[in-house]
Amino acid sequence: MKTFWFLKTGIAVSFLVLLMVILRLNFVKGSYYKKLARDNKLTETLVLAKRGKIFDTKGRLVAESQWQGESLVRKYFYGESLGIITGYVGKVNEEEMKTGKCGKKMNNQSLIGRGGVEETMNCALLGTDGKKLTETDALGAESRQLGVYDPIAGNDVNLSIDAFWQEKMFELLSGKKAAAIVSEVGTGKILVLATSPSFDPNVFSNEIDNDKIRNYLNDSEGLPMLNRA
Repeated sequence: MKTFWFLKTGIAVSFLVLLMVILRLNFVKGSYYKKLARDNKLTETLVLAKRGKIFDTKGRLVAESQWQGESLVRKYFYGESLGIITGYVGKVNEEEMKTGKCGKKMNNQSLIGRGGVEETMNCALLGTDGKKLTETDALGAESRQLGVYDPIAGNDVNLSIDAFWQEKMFELLSGKKAAAIVSEVGTGKILVLATSPSFDPNVFSNEIDNDKIRNYLNDSEGLPMLNRA
C-alpha cells in the first residue's frame, strides 16, 4: 500500500508540473509566440535568367552567361578579335527599367545588349527571369518554400563568322588601323569581319577595369570602338 501511495503521489506531481508548463506556454509565452506568427512573412526572390549563347559558324562557343558567386556575368571567349561583332552587355538604366525591353520587365540586375550582335539580337538572347516564393520567420530564416518559377534562358544565336579565321586575321591586323572582310564564294556569307584596333567586351560586360573602359571610350586616336569594316 505504501508503494502504491508513493506511485500515486508521483503521478500527481508529474501531472501538476505538466499542467504548469502548459499554462506557462499558453499565458506567459502566448503573446511571444503570437508575435512570432504575426512576423512571419512572404518573400519573393528574383531568379535571374541566362542570356542565350552565341556560336560561330562551326559551332564554337563565342559567348555565354556564367555564374560567379551570386552574380551572372557574360563571358566572351574570343575577346578583342570578335569585340566589334559581339558587342557587350550592360546594366539597364532607369528609363529602360520603366519602359522594359522586348515586352519584358527589367530590374536593377538586368543586362541588355550594347552594340554588335548583343544589341541587334537582344530580344532573342534575352531570357525570362524566374522567382522563388518563401515564408520567413521573425528572425529572417526561411521556414518553408512555397513555390518556384524557374527562369527561362534566352535563345541561342549562330553567326556566319568563323572564329578561328577571325582570330587569325585580327592577329595579322594587330598594330594597324585597318579592316578585313572574307566572304564565302557562291553564298556571299561573311566568314571574317576583322577590325583593328578593337576592344575586349569582357571589360565592359563584367566591369572589371573602369580605367580600361575609360581608355577605350576616350581613345580619340585609335578609336577601338569603331567598326572600320
